[in-house]
Amino acid sequence: MDTSNVVYPSSEDDRERNLAAKAYAEFEGKNYSNAVTCLLRLAQFRQLDPRVMHNNAVASYYNGGLKKTDDFLKGMRSVETQLEKCAADTDDEVLDVERAVIVYNQALVQYHTRQYRKALSKLESLFKVIEPLVEERLGRRICFLLIEIYLRLYQNESASKMIAYVEKTVTGAKSGEKDAEGFLPDPSSFHQKTHMENLPLLYQYKARLSLALRSMKACKRDLKLLMDSTGGGNQFPLPLYLKAQLEFVRQNYRKSTRLLNSAPRSPAVLPSGESLLSIYFNNLGCIHASMKKHNLAAYYFRQSLVENDRALASFAPMSRAARLTGRPLTCLGLNRRYELLYNLGSQLLHCGDPVEAFDCLLEAVQVFHTNSRLWLRLAECCIRAIQKDENVTIGSRADGYKSKVIQSIIGSGLHQKVIVASYSQDKSTSAHGHGAAMPTLSLEFANICLRNAWQLLPRERDGAAESAEQGGAANGASEVYPSVHSIPPIKFSEVPSLKCSILACSAFISLCLGDYVMALEYGTQLLARANLSGLENLLGHLYVAEALINLGRLQDALQHLSMEIASNFNLSSTDDKASSSGPASGKPASDPKKEEVVCLLPGCTMTWNAGSAKAILFINLAVAYTMRKEYDKARKALQQASSSVRGQDLPPQGVLLAVFLELQAGNVSSVLHLLKRNQTGMAGRSGDRGNKKKR
Repeated sequence: MDTSNVVYPSSEDDRERNLAAKAYAEFEGKNYSNAVTCLLRLAQFRQLDPRVMHNNAVASYYNGGLKKTDDFLKGMRSVETQLEKCAADTDDEVLDVERAVIVYNQALVQYHTRQYRKALSKLESLFKVIEPLVEERLGRRICFLLIEIYLRLYQNESASKMIAYVEKTVTGAKSGEKDAEGFLPDPSSFHQKTHMENLPLLYQYKARLSLALRSMKACKRDLKLLMDSTGGGNQFPLPLYLKAQLEFVRQNYRKSTRLLNSAPRSPAVLPSGESLLSIYFNNLGCIHASMKKHNLAAYYFRQSLVENDRALASFAPMSRAARLTGRPLTCLGLNRRYELLYNLGSQLLHCGDPVEAFDCLLEAVQVFHTNSRLWLRLAECCIRAIQKDENVTIGSRADGYKSKVIQSIIGSGLHQKVIVASYSQDKSTSAHGHGAAMPTLSLEFANICLRNAWQLLPRERDGAAESAEQGGAANGASEVYPSVHSIPPIKFSEVPSLKCSILACSAFISLCLGDYVMALEYGTQLLARANLSGLENLLGHLYVAEALINLGRLQDALQHLSMEIASNFNLSSTDDKASSSGPASGKPASDPKKEEVVCLLPGCTMTWNAGSAKAILFINLAVAYTMRKEYDKARKALQQASSSVRGQDLPPQGVLLAVFLELQAGNVSSVLHLLKRNQTGMAGRSGDRGNKKKR
């Protein structure tokens, strides 16, 4: 908070000057109650002086421990109104400086309440007239706060320009003055001692900017300068946390963990308004998430939530009438619950717990409702929950065994019948007492989430522009979509991949809901996009083919289920993208080097690899041939599906199709053999040829 000294004309009497000087001295000595007393006495002589009103508001705010922010903002508005009245009567440059102080104070409050864009608008307007302020503390504070906000909004280019300006102007360095280690001006060139105190902050900003730009060498150099300027050692947590983040970006996860463990972890809230324990556990969660240890990452995110709530509980709750009163200014933005819920929800989705993940992400969307990736994750939770319910219910029996092919066996002897599982049930849940817009784990709500995700993505950077951006983003320093307050931020280079995931999920949900026209449209749009991964290309063909089959266009469907598509399928480039993996699984991207069990079809659990993906395509091809009554071609396609998944069983749909084809050929013994392999309850009773299958 800036508290510039009040300047009075020489015509003031000695009494007023003495009161002003005494108030300033008391304030600088942190005797805020005495400063308020002096300013109130001074206000008796100068009741309408905006400078006295301003300094009285600032001193009163400090006297209350910076906890009555609502009253302070109200006082700033009164001072601003009085300044406008005075400006109409006189052309006083001091009033312009006083107006700059008010605008800065308002921007500072907005920064601490995380209204970064509003604060940025005010500070940029001040920076246009910063020349008369640059030699004052106010000028330096404006510059440093601008850098902080640029970094928080991921506007790296603007932050870089502002850092260069601070190096050249505010710290008194000459243009191009560097030593072997980089910028390190001679302390004797500083105009004031405060310039030397700004160096650690400047090196901190440079290190954070280098991290954002993925400039590892420059970041390492700036961190060394930061450690030297703070005296080194482990008593300062920020340099160690930045070093841990550097190792995290370099994928040295063990070293990053060691650095975090060596940093101080006080349970108390720092004066800067941060909970070190909450940050510590959150960082450990991010590290383990990158190591694909999702259950452990979820544990650490839960611990971070606990520490976040504990830090909030150390302050009195704020009322709705005065929501900025009762907590120090620096602690107004202490709550990080919603970011942590997003992190926890994404890991729970990886862990196969879509219900709890949905609850976490749904709470986070209250704050980050403009985040496209968050809406996509909500849709994935709905898809995964529906499929998880199918895997539990299909083929279950009360007498102790389960089968994903056989639902039950009724009768005995010659009258025994086998009831096969059905995979054609209606997945719609909106008719069960909930509207489509109700936040529930339904495919209808997932459809709404996907439309929100699509609408929140930028429209003007499509086609060739997106492809060019993808090529230029190899170093991770691509531009961030500026209009979205994101967690993590969405880069322009990630937009094409997100669009592919949204289209694939939309096609899948449309098929489940029986809207085959929209499924065909989404699938066609997906296949028309450039730089599709192998998985997205396969899903696009599968979804389009299924939609065409349901629309009665079998010949067109066969073109999307050709042998050429299966032979050209490649899974190696599917997981290095910013989007999720297959919408059929509803799971975010995973390590391509690590096999993972993924449900590709309802009731189907197969090890996800290129062979199982080809098997799905061949099964669909066999279905298309069966509908055309080309049974020989259907059998050959099923044989190719079996050869693609050597050592594994076909999914239930493939088994049921094989049963149907064998029945068409009259091979009852083969049918019984297939059913025995998928139903232990038939052992010892399957020799009777009178067994029948009910479809």
